[in-house]
Amino acid sequence: MDKRKQISELSQRALEGRDDRLMNLFEDEEDNTQNEGVIFSELRHLAEDYSQKSELAQGGMKLISRVFDKRTNRFVAMAELIKKEESELYEPFLREARLTALLDHPNIMNIHEIGLDHDSHPYFTMDLKQGDNLELILKKIANGNSNYKEKYGLNELLDIFQKVCNAVDYAHSKAVVHLDLKPDNIQVGDYGEVLVCDWGLSKIIGSNDDVQQDNLLNPDILNNMTLHGVIKGTPGYMAPEQISGDEKTQQTDVFSLGCILYKICTGKEPFKGELEFLFTKTVEGRYTAVLELNKSIAMGLAAIVDKAIRPKPEDRYLSVDQLINDLRKYREGFATEAENAGALRLLQLLYKRNKTLSYLLLSFFLVTSTGLYIFINRIADERAIAFEERDRARLAKEKEGLARKEVERNFLIAETAKKESEKSAELLAQEKLQLEKLNREYVNDLVNQSVFISDNMNFWELHNDRLHRETLLYLDRAISLNSNASMAWKQKAHLLFIMQRYRDAKTCFEHLEGFDELKKICQDFIKREERQSLKSFIKVLRRLGDLQPRPRYRTLMDQMISYDLHAHKRSEEDEIAITKLLVEIWHPNKKVSLEFNSELRELTLSGPINYLRFERNPSGKRRSILWLLNPKVIIFKGTEFKQLSQLFDLPLVKLDVRGTQIKDLTPLTKFKSLERIIVEEGQFKKEQLKALPQWVRLTKKEIAQP
Repeated sequence: MDKRKQISELSQRALEGRDDRLMNLFEDEEDNTQNEGVIFSELRHLAEDYSQKSELAQGGMKLISRVFDKRTNRFVAMAELIKKEESELYEPFLREARLTALLDHPNIMNIHEIGLDHDSHPYFTMDLKQGDNLELILKKIANGNSNYKEKYGLNELLDIFQKVCNAVDYAHSKAVVHLDLKPDNIQVGDYGEVLVCDWGLSKIIGSNDDVQQDNLLNPDILNNMTLHGVIKGTPGYMAPEQISGDEKTQQTDVFSLGCILYKICTGKEPFKGELEFLFTKTVEGRYTAVLELNKSIAMGLAAIVDKAIRPKPEDRYLSVDQLINDLRKYREGFATEAENAGALRLLQLLYKRNKTLSYLLLSFFLVTSTGLYIFINRIADERAIAFEERDRARLAKEKEGLARKEVERNFLIAETAKKESEKSAELLAQEKLQLEKLNREYVNDLVNQSVFISDNMNFWELHNDRLHRETLLYLDRAISLNSNASMAWKQKAHLLFIMQRYRDAKTCFEHLEGFDELKKICQDFIKREERQSLKSFIKVLRRLGDLQPRPRYRTLMDQMISYDLHAHKRSEEDEIAITKLLVEIWHPNKKVSLEFNSELRELTLSGPINYLRFERNPSGKRRSILWLLNPKVIIFKGTEFKQLSQLFDLPLVKLDVRGTQIKDLTPLTKFKSLERIIVEEGQFKKEQLKALPQWVRLTKKEIAQP
């Protein structure tokens, strides 16, 4: 019954009984007419929902446009099919929209509407976000864009990554796996918003009674839909089970997240190359370690990456939540589960988390020791005064006694004084010995602390002002307490010599017996200390190379080069000159040659070369004398080289061993970056060649005639 008919009936009754509802009805009708405002009128006469369409991007099977939503009076993003006439694409397209709409999370794109246009072509609308995707951000950082490098440091990138993990963890709680996680599909807003996009390859892996919702779609229906004509994943970010067609689980997304974290840490994908070769490397888990590409990355973070991208799913994190927890431990300064930290590593992390407390404990120890020293001296002084006053009192009392026994009394007093004096001297001697013992132990503690700092850091870090002051402070304090502490003088002298402070080093060496050769070098180079030119530095290295025993002085050369490289910013030409000098020193009175192509990172060695490694440094490590050049290719020509293990620490990609005397190829299993080895026809037997790793290609060539 419409309002006019109702009004007519009520009017008739009002004439008879004056029904008050008639007046209320007229008032309601008048209010409704007044309340019909501009917005209501717009929506009432709206002919179409969207306008002002402009294309934003194309990808896969979708076209993304910017449109104005007339109903909400705002701009949104609209997704449509590029090939609208291919109806077999409708279901996969709508499936992506509906599945994304089911995932209600701050870091997953919101779907506003799913529908068909006037021509029955499907579309859906979603949030329109300003900003860049993570792939573009990482490229700009790698290209040296200062604005992006300042805005997106490692901590900011880890914040973005953690939000991505939260979104994926939420999707897993709904039994949904993404299967196409990569930096291109991560949108980063101008104000810190992070959205995981493109759920076109996602898959429901089964129901979960704890999180089941009435509107969750049937997995069997959704999972039968696949993208038309598109590979199921992105090479370089696909897990091995996606390549081999095995079962996809939550750990498939863990692998892709590990690849994203790898690129955040290094700026590069873990798996690159031609498609077939890339798939092989992915399945076998062959990639360059994070710390080889970026030594500034902490071991804990690198261990998280390594665990996440292991080839076998059971070796990875069992869930994204475990990955999030390990990442949280790293960021809060704790040891991660992935790195399997030992006691020393746990102690180092404890120190880093509690630096202030450590300094306070050290200060407390110093104040307590100083107070104890002063207290002991004060007790000794007070005791001497007490004995003196007691003797005076006893003497005065005896003088007041009988005069007849004055001689006897004086004798007795003298005897008593002698015994007390001897007793006091004995007590003072014992206290002095105890104090000297405490002093020696404290000096040893200071020296041991300085040795611990030196042995557990790279020598180039000594130019860091804090570490420099801290190490020298321990040594100076030890020397001030015991000027004969030879270990402290020796430690300080070597540290100053490594830093090329020859004048100060010579002063320290003068307190030690021996070290005549180092004293002479200090004296000869004091005047050149301020210039610190390459020429002077090479002369010092050459002098050290002539000294015996060689292992001790070669270790000192390694330490000096490490410090000099980072303290004085040497050029690549300087590094080549230093490396040539090392090869010559290691092969005295022999004609050896070294040529280096910096563009190809190719190093050619010729002559009777047979040894290319430093002795062990104080931290127990050994490295190649070629580490300054960091070559990727080494070519041996007419050498006597026999041991491949001397090249372990170099990032070699190609190795030409035709000009060597190598017999054992088994060390190549540790050359994870090596891709190709060149040998001479007949140089190795078949049994020897079986030792080659599967990832290394073998090329046989005859030695070119000069």
